[in-house]
Amino acid sequence: MTDHGRVSSTPAEDLAAIRSRRRQAAPSGPVLAPSVPVAERAGAVSQSPAGEMRPSELIAMQRLVGNGAVQRHLARSAGRDFRVQSAPPMSTVQRVGTIISAPTLAGKSAHPTLSKDAANNAEAVSEAQQKLATSSDGPASLPATGTFDDATEKAVKAFRVKNGLSDAGTIDKATWDLLDAQGKSSVGRVERPWEQNMVDETGATYVQGMTSKYSYKIDDTKITVTVGINFVPDATHPPPDLAAVVNKWKTRILGRWNQFKAAKAGTPTDSRDIVFEIASSGGNTVNVINAMVGSDAENWSVPDNENDNGPAHEFGHMIGLEDEYKRGIDDYTKLHPESTTEQITGAKGAFFGGEQFTDEASMMGTGALSGHADKSADPEPRHVREFVSFVEKFLGGTWEAKKK
Repeated sequence: MTDHGRVSSTPAEDLAAIRSRRRQAAPSGPVLAPSVPVAERAGAVSQSPAGEMRPSELIAMQRLVGNGAVQRHLARSAGRDFRVQSAPPMSTVQRVGTIISAPTLAGKSAHPTLSKDAANNAEAVSEAQQKLATSSDGPASLPATGTFDDATEKAVKAFRVKNGLSDAGTIDKATWDLLDAQGKSSVGRVERPWEQNMVDETGATYVQGMTSKYSYKIDDTKITVTVGINFVPDATHPPPDLAAVVNKWKTRILGRWNQFKAAKAGTPTDSRDIVFEIASSGGNTVNVINAMVGSDAENWSVPDNENDNGPAHEFGHMIGLEDEYKRGIDDYTKLHPESTTEQITGAKGAFFGGEQFTDEASMMGTGALSGHADKSADPEPRHVREFVSFVEKFLGGTWEAKKK
């Protein structure tokens, strides 16, 4: 953790201008669903007179629009007899816009470097082989075997020379950038190093980061995302039964995350379930501590993760998601580009106080914290947008992230 000094406060009147600049600077991408008042998406759910909705009606919509949306509406209705107008200015259904995975560190690659005779990741090699074969003027025949053989090295050298690089047989960042732009694959490996800027209650900033590691494979019915987590007992405070703790965590993680699909726009019957799996290797090591201490992506406290969202939140970091609390104004608006000035103002100092911005309803926000009242927020479709993009790139067309 590194202290990078203090951040200056931002007057409320400047928030709209900042948000406008962030929107202009943000990379373009497909918008999966417009912001629609909840009442307009209620469908068969009955409504109260004058377009208002009661808590029971909102709860009935949980599976339709997501726990996070329901919780936000209930929270904003406090003091108003828990009744929500059909189109309040802050009313949105699900935030499902552009990809929000943490950007790779500058100068680094989101892929592992590959070369003949090295200890290569098989999924990464298969990805490279498929992208080589589908690139412009690619080899006529290059099976995706997962083994970096002579034929693969020859294809790599030819691809690099054709694209203005040296005739080295190594797939480095420059090679991967070209392969990602020219080819496509049904299998892949992500090893993305990233950092996030956090802000404490005094306004001082500090940096946290990790390398997210996972593999994926697309077939006729699903995209399977395999995340490796090696759980080890803490040397000083080990849990009495590590297997029992880990199994409980896995059940909670998969129960939270395995509820999404990628659906092709305009073709509702064409979809791929997004299925997460946890393996014991091929990822990051997690130290399991049987003491009430704070948790991060590398250290999970057993009592600190007794609520469902705790381990599911840390799992989010494993797949490249940033925290959505204790963020500065620029990072917060980047994570929530659809937010109104009113929403951003309301997020300032929320829960923690000080010059930081917090999403209290999101699983990647304070909804995961043991001391926070709302521990039931589900992941949102925007949190799985990256996996939808893999399906989109491989199969073509526009695909949306949706609840199953």
